[in-house]
Amino acid sequence: MKHLKSIFILSLLSLVLISNNVQAKWWIFGQSQDEIEVLYLYLNKVSLEESRTKITLYRESLEEGMIHIRGEARVRTGQIGSVRISLDDKDSWHDARLSRDGAFSYDFRAEEGKTYIIYVEIMDTKGKTNDVDATRKEVLVSDRDMRALIQDVLSAMVEAYRDEDPQRFMNFVSEDFIGDEATLDRAVRKDFSAFDNIHLRFIMGTLASNEKGMIFVNLNFNRQLISSRSGESLSDRGTTQFVFQSDENGPKVYAMKNPLIFGLSEASEVATGAVVQTSNNPIIVVDDRGNASEKPFDEALRIISGEEDDADIESGTGIALSVPVGGHPPAGFNFADATVGPIGADFVITGHSGPVTAYGFLSPGALIRDLGMRSLNDVTEAPATGYLNHTPPHAPTAIDLIEGHTYAFQLPGPCYALLYIRSVSLVPPMGVDAMIDYKYRPDGSRGF
Repeated sequence: MKHLKSIFILSLLSLVLISNNVQAKWWIFGQSQDEIEVLYLYLNKVSLEESRTKITLYRESLEEGMIHIRGEARVRTGQIGSVRISLDDKDSWHDARLSRDGAFSYDFRAEEGKTYIIYVEIMDTKGKTNDVDATRKEVLVSDRDMRALIQDVLSAMVEAYRDEDPQRFMNFVSEDFIGDEATLDRAVRKDFSAFDNIHLRFIMGTLASNEKGMIFVNLNFNRQLISSRSGESLSDRGTTQFVFQSDENGPKVYAMKNPLIFGLSEASEVATGAVVQTSNNPIIVVDDRGNASEKPFDEALRIISGEEDDADIESGTGIALSVPVGGHPPAGFNFADATVGPIGADFVITGHSGPVTAYGFLSPGALIRDLGMRSLNDVTEAPATGYLNHTPPHAPTAIDLIEGHTYAFQLPGPCYALLYIRSVSLVPPMGVDAMIDYKYRPDGSRGF
């Protein structure tokens, strides 16, 4: 009887030890049929399940030179009994700290230039383990200068972009690029069609990294190029940001912000957010028709986000301007309030200078540019330059308005308007009837 009582006390003591120390390997006999479920597994907050087989960490990104492994596992019945970590391809194992809820952690100080082959073994209290081989990661702790490395990558990207070599450019873009790698490839190729003579310079600003292994780099850039569509010279400057992700081949671009220096042709799909600018200096944007232009930064962001739309465009069609014989009173038009008449008009017609050409004058402060024989809907942007100015000073400028031509107006403000001459009919000797269509942007935008 005394012997049986001793056995009972020992058994009870064993149960107490198991309940108070889940690290102790007091395994219950029999094998579990449940799979061990790994809820999460991180190395310095980088998900090991989502990362590639090979990971490169840089010395600047390691807080106090430490690598932290964190995870949590569970099993349907029973408990997680132990977690072990191997740093040397299973040659040796180290016990991780384990909580009752299955959360575990292991920290170690990394040696620069060393490669660690890491495995994580998780065992429940019935002796069943996870798929240890599936946790294998090869982690290199690089002793290279991260700033110099990023500088080299960005310089190589600028060179490939300037040379219009998309394949070489994309070699420096991560497969996990957050805006979709294929989209950036397409956007860069569109850039090459939209721009000529690309000149791009940058200076690296602040550089920082987080525990997830992401490298954040601010750049000050200065850019000049020529629009392939209009032939205009465009330039801009500003501050932008890149995010890099490291793999076995070094850092690669993971994300970019507006103002973009690459992939402007699909900025809404490529960029993730924007860097606030200290001024509203113009930046180069490309609309969905491939037209490049300079826009104030705030307006550019509205265009990129789709907020800039046709709701801000005033328009009208089939408006008749009639000048009687003798040319007086002239027929005028004011874009802002869409009124016909000489008072307050932006331009007036006084007669004709040919069978399909009306003759007239601009009001002081108005400028005009002939865009040639094209329809109003073919023009998606008013030019930034090339308008006819007042000559001589303080006198209205004479203009010819030709049937079938579209004209761009730069009005005080500045505001922009488009005018299409639908028809010109002669009324001898100097009278003329003209019919016009127009579009007007009161907000100062040149986009139509």
